[in-house]
Amino acid sequence: QRPPRRKRELEVGVPGEGPLPKKPKPLSLSCSVTPDDDLKFDDIDVENEEEEEEEAIPKDPSKSKMEDILRNWPRPAIKIRDQIAKTEEKEGRLEWRVISNDGTRETAKFLTDAKQIIAKQLPNMPKEYITRLVFDPAHKSLIGLRNSELVIGVLTFRVCEKEGDLLPFIEVVFCTILSTQQFYGYGSRLMNHIKDWAQKHQIFHLLTFADDQAIGYFERQGFTFEINFDKKNWDIGFLKQYDSASLMHCFVDPRVNYLEISEQIRQQRLSFCQKIAEMTNCNTSFSGVPEIDPSKRGPKIDLQNLSGFRSFGWHLEEYKEKMSEKSLRALYHTCKKILDGLTQNNDLVWPFLDSVEELFPQEAENYLSEIEDPIDLGMISRRLEEGYYITIEMFKADLQRMVNNCKDYNTEDTPFWEMADSIQKYIDVAFAEASSEDDDEDGSEDKERGGKSKKGKGKGNGKEKKVKGKEIVVSVVDDEKQFEDDEEIIVV
Repeated sequence: QRPPRRKRELEVGVPGEGPLPKKPKPLSLSCSVTPDDDLKFDDIDVENEEEEEEEAIPKDPSKSKMEDILRNWPRPAIKIRDQIAKTEEKEGRLEWRVISNDGTRETAKFLTDAKQIIAKQLPNMPKEYITRLVFDPAHKSLIGLRNSELVIGVLTFRVCEKEGDLLPFIEVVFCTILSTQQFYGYGSRLMNHIKDWAQKHQIFHLLTFADDQAIGYFERQGFTFEINFDKKNWDIGFLKQYDSASLMHCFVDPRVNYLEISEQIRQQRLSFCQKIAEMTNCNTSFSGVPEIDPSKRGPKIDLQNLSGFRSFGWHLEEYKEKMSEKSLRALYHTCKKILDGLTQNNDLVWPFLDSVEELFPQEAENYLSEIEDPIDLGMISRRLEEGYYITIEMFKADLQRMVNNCKDYNTEDTPFWEMADSIQKYIDVAFAEASSEDDDEDGSEDKERGGKSKKGKGKGNGKEKKVKGKEIVVSVVDDEKQFEDDEEIIVV
């Protein structure tokens, strides 16, 4: 939810700007815009451009084609985190400055505002410590200014200059955006500008200590826990370390234009979407079948005559064979064998035999809040007996989901995680053996059918005849007739 002060600012407005509109100005974007993942963006409409701007700027035909493809493309959603901030920059309403304490009145005002934002957003950080670092001439601050006077964000940093063989780097000390402005991707734009500043000064490494709440943001900006930077360059007592914080590193690529990186990534994704659309039939639609009134007995629909089914490789014979009683019975026995082999080791599977609500009622609420689709061996066994599984892949997917849920909820140092890992190994071996047995059976059946067709004699000799347009296979075994209907009409 939006912070409480947001509503008051919308009514009162920002000094120098006048009252703020309830919604920001619509932007010219050709895809659905989402901001930083940790920011809320429920009330911003950025789908269409204003009519007067649309008339003034002619559209590029190639871009129009991409936009049409994207509009019809349900997945994946293409994010442009800093598009709104970029537009404000072009309109002159937003600017970014790198300042330090040079003793001037204007700089002192901006640094004071920046210090207040940091203190408000980082309440656990001592204010005296924040003031000392922000006003230290050795530190610099990249600030975002609305209409050249309102500070909306700040990134305080310190540069470790090159000495001898040691490479220079930037230590990010503070990085925050005003809480009432966390709706427009300013955080991404702030980080892109510091990378651009680093490029211009031939500095290609950023280091910071991030707490648990900031790790997600820094990861989205290209920071990793893997320090791809020689330790001798930075482990020199220069970095300020904090409790419950993790060291993260970001490499600044000199070939990348970070101020335009969001648009470049968007164009790359659009190109991928275009290529996928050209190489696949994912956007192909078919006329379908006439609407059927459920209250009346409608006509029979032969699925093999539907163009959509044929184009995607669906065949009636394969479907009938898979759904035949013989195939389903064989599938049941295969799954039952795997499940029985797993449940024999009670010491290994006892936490999985029933639902979490039954076995661990005290943990159920927390577990269900983290695991969206819980499953256990009891549910899998009931599904097997009810005929839920029509392919062995469905059965394996449920077992795999049970293992994944356990590993997602528990850490590697717990016995439950170790049990899930042992079950994973059993699943891999059991299904590999089941697959090899199926291949052997298919080969023996083909060989047996081939031998009978060559001999063509004996008591079990097969005979074929046509009866009313249907093919009936009659086999005589021990004076008993067995009929198998090989052709049925599938009714929808």
